[in-house]
Amino acid sequence: MEEERMNKSLIKLFNSDKKKVISELNLDTKRPTVLLTGGGVGTKALKKVIKYIVEADKYNLIILAGRIDYFRESLEMEYKDNKNVKVLGYVANIQDMYNISDVIIA
Repeated sequence: MEEERMNKSLIKLFNSDKKKVISELNLDTKRPTVLLTGGGVGTKALKKVIKYIVEADKYNLIILAGRIDYFRESLEMEYKDNKNVKVLGYVANIQDMYNISDVIIA
């Protein structure tokens, strides 16, 4: 994606201790963190994006699968041995996920 098309205007609404939250997720505090949320996008398209990010092996990846249980469960199985990927369902602390992320793909 061209840099001029990226939205860089995200305003932090809450203070989150980035290192603390990343540590609580058992992710590497030294790696940049990518947050991926699916919304209404089909799971097939999301899996392509996930594979691309994981294969780069440079980032923490937090995947918010929301209430799509079959999608969350399949990703948990696929990435259970990858310490840089955290698959979550619905989260009540979405503001923390936004605030600790270096890149958000929504």
